[in-house]
Amino acid sequence: MATSVMSRFRFVRKKLLHYSPAYVSSQKRLYYQASDHYDLAVIGGGSGGLACSKEGTQWGLGGTCVNVGCIPKKLMHQAGLLGGYLRDAQKFGWNVPDSLTINWDILSQAIQMHIKSINWGHRLQLKDKNVTYLNAIGYLLDNKHVRTRTKNGKETIISADKIVIATGMRPKYPTNIPGAVEYAISSDDIFWLKKAPGKTLSIGASCRVPQTSKLGLDNASVAVDGHGFIIGNHSGEAEKSSASNIYAIGDVLKGRQQLTPVAIRAGKLLAKRLFGGATDQMDYEMVPTTVFTPLEYSCVGMSEEDALSKYGDDKIEAIIERYEAHRVLGLHFLGPNAGEVMQGFAAAFRCGLTEETLFSTVGIHPTSAEEVVKLRITKRSGLDPTVTSC
Repeated sequence: MATSVMSRFRFVRKKLLHYSPAYVSSQKRLYYQASDHYDLAVIGGGSGGLACSKEGTQWGLGGTCVNVGCIPKKLMHQAGLLGGYLRDAQKFGWNVPDSLTINWDILSQAIQMHIKSINWGHRLQLKDKNVTYLNAIGYLLDNKHVRTRTKNGKETIISADKIVIATGMRPKYPTNIPGAVEYAISSDDIFWLKKAPGKTLSIGASCRVPQTSKLGLDNASVAVDGHGFIIGNHSGEAEKSSASNIYAIGDVLKGRQQLTPVAIRAGKLLAKRLFGGATDQMDYEMVPTTVFTPLEYSCVGMSEEDALSKYGDDKIEAIIERYEAHRVLGLHFLGPNAGEVMQGFAAAFRCGLTEETLFSTVGIHPTSAEEVVKLRITKRSGLDPTVTSC
């Protein structure tokens, strides 16, 4: 049974609790006395790091997703939708006041209490799975030793056979845009406001940076690109870095989707390969995702632009191959509950969804999802796709 440790960048799974002999660096002649040795050390307390550390044990935690990402985002999204439903309810005969207001204190407190319950649940799960949790900052001294430092300055050095970097990303204010620093807030901040922000302009998600600059990656010979993303794809493994025993999962891994389920899946599979004898690799293709705007947008597979670039204009019809099996290459959906709709189609994509299978499927009526299986008008035809009847 493997042991693992986790610090605020970490989870380490503890195989033996012992003092290891002093480590000597042949180049710099540095000596490191580790207080504990682990099979796996995970630097990062987000969804990917948690998944990796807990899975490995079977042979504020939660990171961005729980604290300032997926969870509070979806709860506020639902609160916004409810406001719209109340306004629409008048047209369905409900007696609703013309003036609707929201109590921001009640909303924000309910969200924070839910987040704290998840944080506590993660702590209990780590304890149940024999994972040592260190609420400290991690710094690589080399590819085997990690220095941890708590907020009161206490330092400890641990050693580990395998190390996983899962520190995620944080927002960065674009200093080249006038007024951005003075008047803008990040997506992290909005969930902690003491009062409702009022009318808000959302400016994309283009200003996030990986949290790798203060990890001591140079000391462990871990290669990064010009933005600080860890370069993977070494020795046939997407998550393996240039250091043979150090891996990266989640947002810090170069060229991979910055999505919580991706980090979780990659973390679990990595732990199974490292300690369970498994061989399955993470499949980063055909990953579905959703943007939780008031009218949701969701997609899976290729964009039209990518499909045309790869296959050519003469072989693509509205992102369906025009030859052989007419395989569906991408699906994009804008409408209510787009995320719920796309999850099922994502499974079909992984089974090799074709045009014939899609259009021979009986729809559920009346739903917005049935419009996908009723698609007949292509972009190339130029016809009006407006739905006028059942």
